Order: sequence, then structure tokens, then C-alpha cells
Amino acid sequence: MVKSYKHLNEIERHLIMIGVDQGMSIRRLAHILRRSPSTISREINRNGPLWNYDVYSAHNKARKRAHTPRFKRKIDANAGLRRYVLAGIKRCWSPQQICGRLCMSYPDDKEMRISHETIYAAIYAMPKGELRKTLVASLRRKHTNRRPRRAGGADERGKMLDMVSIHERPEEIEQRRIPGHWEGDLIIGKDHKSAVGTLVERSSRYLVLAHLKQRTAQNTRLAFTKNLKDVPKPLLKSLTYDQGKEMSQHKKLAKALDISIFFADPHSPWQRGTNENTNGLIRQYLPKGTDLSSQSQKDLDDIALSLNTRPRKILGFKTPLEVYNEFIDHYHSANGVALGP
Repeated sequence: MVKSYKHLNEIERHLIMIGVDQGMSIRRLAHILRRSPSTISREINRNGPLWNYDVYSAHNKARKRAHTPRFKRKIDANAGLRRYVLAGIKRCWSPQQICGRLCMSYPDDKEMRISHETIYAAIYAMPKGELRKTLVASLRRKHTNRRPRRAGGADERGKMLDMVSIHERPEEIEQRRIPGHWEGDLIIGKDHKSAVGTLVERSSRYLVLAHLKQRTAQNTRLAFTKNLKDVPKPLLKSLTYDQGKEMSQHKKLAKALDISIFFADPHSPWQRGTNENTNGLIRQYLPKGTDLSSQSQKDLDDIALSLNTRPRKILGFKTPLEVYNEFIDHYHSANGVALGP
């Protein structure tokens, strides 16, 4: 049986005062009161000193401490900071993204600073209720309690013919020195009967989502072509994909978009780390078990916009859309012409 701690009452404090006056040791007092010696020691140290312990003064001090909060969380001490943090969470920004964005939004205001751990602690310390439920639901993992991450399963799909290996990919793609190189994948819906295409630009982390009528190679090719055909040519040079059968028409896709397509090794999702991480973010909006066939292209565009306007630590807390537009502006200035949407 778990024992619950009870605070000393006025009668016990009176007995402590008598024992102190008679010169009893702390251990003797603890034995008489059936309390821990550390409890008696703390009581005397708080309300003593030993030679001047007074029951009435001690009891009044204890009552005052009981009604005084031990500390006030930083997020509760600054109303402006609290509003910013809550607004960011409700927009599905992670605590780390909120912290980084605060530094950009308030570069000279040291009061508008908070660590991501403090935000997590504040959320999970909230009493159970609608506010906590809403905030937890806006977090990426939506866990009711904080838990360590666990590794996902490996991709079991087979090989295809005429693939160009990721190991033949130019070094400039690996180093992200030049924008225009993308990674792609599918996220699978309920009962493996529906899917959505995910395409991410490696340098900016800019996301494009593609609605698929059916999970076939032809539909994948047509959807990817439709969603990437208006990307400015300097920002569309290559695509790296896994070895899923939906890419069996990769040669036609490469020709339609005039790009190079490279394939990662089997069971090696880290070779497309940008895409894998982004898929995890997308799952905030499209959880596993969702029937993805009900998502229109307009729905997917709204999800992509939400993620493209979310600050990212890897980008110095700029948003993917801001960085992507910087690339477009750079090429516009360099060539003196607009590059399109």
C-alpha cells in the first residue's frame, strides 16, 4: 500500500515545541510522533531556530506557505509570450519551431524567449481539460504523455528495371549546394487502398502533395507530372525515390519533366531523409488509417501550405516557402526574367 504524506498539524507542532524545550533529540521527537526524523528536522529548520521554536509562529508560517505558489512558470508570467506560444501550437508548429521563430520575431526582446522543453513541460503540466486536449492534439505525435521515439519499419517493396542508383547521383545533390533536387514517396491510407504523393525540395524543404485517383504507376506518373510541371526549370533538376512499384514508369516521368531520377537502396529510408521527415509532419494532418481517397487536391494544397509556412530549425527558423521564394527571386534577378509561379 502506498503511504500518503500528511502535513504536520497544530497539535504535532505543539508537541515538538514541548520536546524542544525539554531538550529532546530530533530522533526522539520523530519516534514519539511516529514521523520521519527528516520531517521533524525540516519543520524546525523552516520555523525555528531550534532554541526558539514557537508553535503559533510555525503554524502561521506553514499556512501561509500552503497558499503561496512555489513558482510561476515563465509561460504564465508573460501574457504576450503565452499568447504567441499557444497560437503557434494551434497552428501545428512544434515547440522548437516556436522558440526559433520567437528569436526572429523579437530579436531585441529577451523576455520573449523560452525553451522548447519549457513549452512541453507547460503543456503536459496542465490539468486535464479542453485546453490541454486541444494543445496535445496539435503536437506532431499527439501523445497524451511524453514518450521516446521508436524506429519505423523498413520498406519491403521490390526492385525495378533500368533504375539509376542513388550512388550515381552527383555530389552537388548530396551537399544541397544547388536547389532544384527533390525527394518523393507515397503515404498510404486505410487498408492500403489509397495514397497521396509527397514531393519535397531538398534545399528549401518546400512540399508538394499530389492527389492520386488510384495507387497505380500510371496515376502516380500523371499526378507527379501535373503537380511539378509548373515548377520553374532551375528548381526542378532531379528526383530521388525509393524502389516502390508505383515508379515503374519512371522513364516516362523523367522525359515529361526533363529531370533525372535516382533510386535509393532497398530498406534505406535515411537516404531520403528529408522526405521521410516531411512524411512524419504530414501525418499530423493525415493520420495512419485515414481514407486518403476522400482528400481532394484542394485539401492537399491547404495541408502543403500549412507546412510550407511552418518555421524550420534546419532553415534557421525561416519557412520552406520563404526559402523557396528566395531561390525564385535569386534566379529572377540573375536572369532578369520571371520564372513563373
